[in-house]
Amino acid sequence: MRNLIFILMILSCELSANEGTFDKTFKRYLTGHELYISLGDKFPNGHIDNSYNCNPRDFEIRKALGFSNPLTGRPYDIKPSSAFIKFIDTCGQDIVIQDLRAIVMDHKTEGIPRYIPGDAFPIVFIESARWSHLPQEYQLQIIRHRIDQIIGLERLSPERTEELVHLLEKTASQPLSSTLGWDELPNKLLWMTMALLNQEEFLTY
Repeated sequence: MRNLIFILMILSCELSANEGTFDKTFKRYLTGHELYISLGDKFPNGHIDNSYNCNPRDFEIRKALGFSNPLTGRPYDIKPSSAFIKFIDTCGQDIVIQDLRAIVMDHKTEGIPRYIPGDAFPIVFIESARWSHLPQEYQLQIIRHRIDQIIGLERLSPERTEELVHLLEKTASQPLSSTLGWDELPNKLLWMTMALLNQEEFLTY
């Protein structure tokens, strides 16, 4: 009988706290479940199941995302750690790259016109554009669109918006390469997006 009660207590804890919220602080971080949903909503062409770095069944990933220990009902980690940031950097990058590649391939294989966001320049295709060749006004429009997509301009003060604009301008100016190229627009979008995924406005309510 005691064993049965103990098992029921474990199941109860697992059901009530399995999404994880870290410990209660003045900041409300996204739960592991919410983080997966947010990445899926913002990057619909990316697939968590296709990434080893996103595996929600991996114990270390569950710990990093604040999932709770079913024996105690308490989070394994009481606050985001370096493992949490590593998850954002690795899983997030996998998802963003999948999303950008799908956008490029849609046009190349099916002729679907995927334009750079913004009505001012609808003739520039994402797979052929080079960041350094774009006029500054186009670059700023792309940057603001990305901030709006990832965080939402309505959530930001004008001052904070300008801080993020300057951050992404600096990020885009860095010689960072990936499987998406170097100066190509998809590569710049990748690194600008990664900078935004590490901002508190994305990770918290």
